[in-house]
Amino acid sequence: MDYHSIELMSKALSYLESVPYSLQDPEYKSIVISIAKYLILNCKHEVIEDHIDTSSESSMKILYCKHCMQTFH
Repeated sequence: MDYHSIELMSKALSYLESVPYSLQDPEYKSIVISIAKYLILNCKHEVIEDHIDTSSESSMKILYCKHCMQTFH
């Protein structure tokens, strides 16, 4: 697998998802879904555990792939 192509697809998905969902036509939504599926199927995920601050006194654990930035629950 080429991690460079995974990184580029991840960036493209991030840009495409920045358009509000209500402004996306069906073809646009289909492209977003296709890229997300590509990343799920083709990235050899390396999950990283991190914590983000939710307030000045608490944090939340997050899991994400270091290559495609996909988040996991």
